[in-house]
Amino acid sequence: MGKKASKTVQKIAAGYVRLSLEEAAEGTSIASQTEAIKRWCAAYGHEVEFFIDDGASASKPATKRPGYQALVEAVERGEISHVVVRSADRLDRRAARFLAFDELCQQHGATIVAIDQGVDTGSETGRMMLQLLAVFAGYEARAISGRQKHSQAQRRKQGRSIGPPPYGFTVEHRDDGAYRVINNKEAKFVRQAAEAVMDGSSIQAAAVAINDAGSRTHRGGIWKTDTLGSLLRNPSIAGMRHHNGELVTTSAGSPIVDKHLAILSLTEWRRLQRALKARSSIKIEKTTDERLLLQGIAVCGTCGSNLLRDTYQRANGERLPQYRCGRGKAKGCKHPVTIVAHLLDDYVISVFDDDRDTEMIARIEIEDEEAIARREALAIQIDSLAQQLVTAPREQFNDIAEQLRLARDEAANIEVGTITEYVNTGATRGDLLDTDPRQVIEFWIEQVIVHPPKQRRSQQPLSERVEVVFPDPDEWEEHMRRIGAA
Repeated sequence: MGKKASKTVQKIAAGYVRLSLEEAAEGTSIASQTEAIKRWCAAYGHEVEFFIDDGASASKPATKRPGYQALVEAVERGEISHVVVRSADRLDRRAARFLAFDELCQQHGATIVAIDQGVDTGSETGRMMLQLLAVFAGYEARAISGRQKHSQAQRRKQGRSIGPPPYGFTVEHRDDGAYRVINNKEAKFVRQAAEAVMDGSSIQAAAVAINDAGSRTHRGGIWKTDTLGSLLRNPSIAGMRHHNGELVTTSAGSPIVDKHLAILSLTEWRRLQRALKARSSIKIEKTTDERLLLQGIAVCGTCGSNLLRDTYQRANGERLPQYRCGRGKAKGCKHPVTIVAHLLDDYVISVFDDDRDTEMIARIEIEDEEAIARREALAIQIDSLAQQLVTAPREQFNDIAEQLRLARDEAANIEVGTITEYVNTGATRGDLLDTDPRQVIEFWIEQVIVHPPKQRRSQQPLSERVEVVFPDPDEWEEHMRRIGAA
């Protein structure tokens, strides 16, 4: 019996086209790149399929460039004979990523062609030339990034505005540009709200207080829990620079702080974040009317299935919620449980009657402030030494360079661990039971088992039918100690 013929993949040329927003503004176009690639493929007799990223920077990784990602996958499947680009920097401006892609192409029998430079990786000379072009593209990308960072750094050093100011700041227009400055009137409200939260107040209470004092958001609305919470979590109020949700840090990993734009000190900021984190640990989770209090916790004592939401009709025609066995007789439960919802809910909540005054203690993890402070001190030292190195006399150069190396090594070896703290939230268990009993029950109760009555329509006490299951006793003592109930 003969062997089955293996399927041969017909390879084609892949034309990769990329255009960033900045290049579009400079007159470069998708069409011009596409035409150049079409001409090359026609001249060498290759069928071409295009992979296009419109508005994507080459500094972005493949996952942020869908066209490039699709190209990589096509190469991996062995479908590509040539990867054709108008210029090498279309593929990637990061030399390491470019070389990794080149290696991938080599493994799968694909050749990279850069039309403008007139080179391809079909020969060792061509591959070497393209790798050099990638290095130069990487250097150009770093130079562009460096110029942008330098420009923004200079604007920040001068106090000039970058983007719309958050609450607490305003833009001051001067002859040489727009500058971000602290708005003292708004900053007073920021401090008032921050101090209230750090002293144990809720965000909602702090919002009410500054609303009553006359503060309004930049859009003219009153402060609410979400808007004030976002403001108090914004690193800008501590003068910290951030971009796309990430803090801008020094080479040592410490946040860069513009002290002239700090409404709160870095120490106050960290204390505020701990207080906010503690309050978030008892955040009230809204539940819809469709979900009963014990859904997912209460189970049928006969078959063990979850009790689901149902309703029953009273004599006056009113329908009220009840729990019922999720299986029922139709699915094999011999004695399915049904129970009026408010009766079961009230009974389970009554389990906590003796502990309503227990204070709520939140367990939070914070970074070691001593390690952070040391790292920040080293960051300042590193920046100072780096500046000295630029202008240092030749005889001092080696000494300063050695000091810089040692400081960088020490900063790199600092491990910022976490410290566990227990923070009084200012709320009691009774407060939570009144506002969100579901959260209390989920935290302290493992399961509620509801058994059917011994006799149909009997008035058997719920204490004989309902079994409230708490966590394992071996774990419960430690659990209770941590929440301050032991």
